[in-house]
Amino acid sequence: MIIYGTLYKCNSHHCKTGNQTILGFAMIESPIYSCILNESNHANQLLLSSRSVLKEIEQPMCNNRKSTSGFTLLELMITISVAGILMAMAIPSFSDMIRNNRLTTYANELVTSLNIARSEAIKRGVSVSVRKIGGTGTYWSTSGWNVFVDNDADGTLDTGEEILRTYPALPSPYTLAGNNNFVNFIRYQPNGTSNQMGSFAVCANTTPLAYTSKLVIVSNTGRIRIGKDSNGDGIPENDAKAALTSCTAP
Repeated sequence: MIIYGTLYKCNSHHCKTGNQTILGFAMIESPIYSCILNESNHANQLLLSSRSVLKEIEQPMCNNRKSTSGFTLLELMITISVAGILMAMAIPSFSDMIRNNRLTTYANELVTSLNIARSEAIKRGVSVSVRKIGGTGTYWSTSGWNVFVDNDADGTLDTGEEILRTYPALPSPYTLAGNNNFVNFIRYQPNGTSNQMGSFAVCANTTPLAYTSKLVIVSNTGRIRIGKDSNGDGIPENDAKAALTSCTAP
């Protein structure tokens, strides 16, 4: 833009000619004075700079939209399927572990009760018996069993005889049964021997399947031990290395 006339004052920010002030012009010394607009260029530069900054800010935001996106339906279905397979594999193993732990616990309770009877008989110098509570049925596990001082050595808890320990019934489906020698009771003499030799079966089933039973063996000297599984089939064996075949008559 060129202004004709007398230019009284001019600098880098404004120019005056007559009564008119023109902003942003520079003075050119010539016969015809004029001012050239610089601020427009400066404004254009600012505009370009602001657009560049906006692009730099907007680009990461666009990229983040993809990185913060959620799962697709297919991905979710695959994840749920894999989790279901893993749970199906883990639950049976976990159930087996719980069953084995309970079998061991119940077998140890019986062994503890027999050891108490034996040690008390030796200490007191009288017979001490372990007898199931209730009738003459097959299982000791139905109502539990007592350890008591058997003064008359008849295997029966009579009035006035001291009960040393009482054990509760086992929860279903666990069972405890003695063989023909220990159908109702076992008695320990003051010398530590038992009235009979035989065994007890602790089972998680009605039949001794693999890894579902424990065998507690009492020798003719009264010593107690857990039956071994020498062939690794998961079924315990007696002293003759015969596998347990019945949970009701071990």
